[in-house]
Amino acid sequence: MFRGDRLCRRLVGDSVQSGLALRSLSLRLQDIAEGEGDLTRRIDVDGNNEIDEVGHWFNVFIERIEQIVRQVAIHAQTLGAAATELALTAQETASQATTQKNRQPTSP
Repeated sequence: MFRGDRLCRRLVGDSVQSGLALRSLSLRLQDIAEGEGDLTRRIDVDGNNEIDEVGHWFNVFIERIEQIVRQVAIHAQTLGAAATELALTAQETASQATTQKNRQPTSP
């Protein structure tokens, strides 16, 4: 086998692998853009070329988005619990006001 043949096969193999990695990245972006994306999934990064670097930074970006979504969910639960408590307090206050109003003697 000639040295040029090996180089050619390597370049073709790298191109095919890069194409697959780029397709994988494209599908993940599409899933996320359409609202169906799983923010816990990451792109497999196996090499050290520009496409792998894009995949790496995509993973970092998605990890940060996932953390933000988790924090929002936690704060939403806290806010929901506070709203429920506030609604109960408002009901109790209204009930006590009605009771107090009904206890007042009517003027003759």
